[in-house]
Amino acid sequence: MASKFKQPDPSLPTILLVGTGIRQYREYILKMVSRYANIWSLAEMTPEWESEFICGFLEVNTLDHVQMKSIIPETVKPKGVLCWDEMRLIPSTKLAHSLLLPCSSLNAIMACRDKFVTRQSLAKLNVGQPLFSLSSSLEEAIKSANEIGYPVVVKPRSMAASFGVSKVENDQELEISFQTAAAVTEKCESFIADYYQQVKQSDDSTSEHYFSKGVLIEQCVEGTEISVDSVVSNGVVYPLFLARKQTGFYPYFEEIGHVVNSKDPLLEDKDFLELLNNAHKAVGFEQGCTHIEIMLTENGPKIIEINARMGGDLIPYVGQIASNIDLGRIVVDVTCGHAVNIEEPETSIAAIRYFYPESECTVKSLKLHSDRLHQSVFTAEPLAKEGQLLLLPPKENVGGRIGYCIAKNQDENECIKVAIEAEDLFELTTSE
Repeated sequence: MASKFKQPDPSLPTILLVGTGIRQYREYILKMVSRYANIWSLAEMTPEWESEFICGFLEVNTLDHVQMKSIIPETVKPKGVLCWDEMRLIPSTKLAHSLLLPCSSLNAIMACRDKFVTRQSLAKLNVGQPLFSLSSSLEEAIKSANEIGYPVVVKPRSMAASFGVSKVENDQELEISFQTAAAVTEKCESFIADYYQQVKQSDDSTSEHYFSKGVLIEQCVEGTEISVDSVVSNGVVYPLFLARKQTGFYPYFEEIGHVVNSKDPLLEDKDFLELLNNAHKAVGFEQGCTHIEIMLTENGPKIIEINARMGGDLIPYVGQIASNIDLGRIVVDVTCGHAVNIEEPETSIAAIRYFYPESECTVKSLKLHSDRLHQSVFTAEPLAKEGQLLLLPPKENVGGRIGYCIAKNQDENECIKVAIEAEDLFELTTSE
């Protein structure tokens, strides 16, 4: 089997990648990273599309850091551990610590994974954020919502991709949203049940808050929602891409698009950069990749959440397209603890738009008329497969998409327009 893998380059560092993720959303970064590192993949399933980018594969339970460490061959001398899978951030951090490799503290990763602990950490340093409360029952949630003041945002204590997050206007809507968020929390806990039992039996007391119950009730702050992808080296924050988010499917916060200006003025704003530094400091994050979501309000920017990984939804890919920054090299450098050097970005704008069916359906066929795409389209790809059931939020989020388009242009409005209009070139037929 080893013959199918990429031949290692002795001049490059070796890194362990814990979980490769879904091809449509993570192939781009695996390809970029593979140019600068010999990658050994740790995963539950034998690699398929990943094979051309990795030098080796270890089949293992990636929720068990002890098992992962025990299976690494003596001939493999890793210089870093990389993970962009939300559910595997904790065990991958434990693995890195056990191998004495560069990474943030476990407490920092916990503080990002647990949104309530994120809020507590930010509050200690008076970092701008919405009012918040943790509720373990519907009765507590209703009380908290009335104290904070409607509208409020209801969200699971842990999860990603805005899954289970919704805006509610009154007590009646809150009942439905609370049940949805609580169900997402239960699903998350079920997924990591084996790991949960493991940490409860260890001396890892820092894990307790992550596995606690509860649903967050937060003040609904209005404004322009953005995200910032950064790398952090020895506590120094290097912002790479700032994306302005487009959402849909009200009252749910489904992310339907992102726009990246490589020269966004906020990246030069001293107060904004101080906010980013303080947010990382609050959770104690000092080494690795982060994705921070922020709402720009009339009363200043408010931190929505901090993720201890690079952004999903192809946001870093869109940022790389807009800036032409060598993302793969930067990620390898920060993963291995090397000095971080970021080149001057190209001046351009890139936008991605995701497309959805008008209603829930099963895909019979899906065709993209690529020959009719606008010249500003960088790439457009189908996501849905034949026979796939497409559900809409809140039942599903990214899994309900038909496809996407990324456009690149010097004019922001034109860039967005081109990306949106590409929807007409996706021909979807559905089963009866």
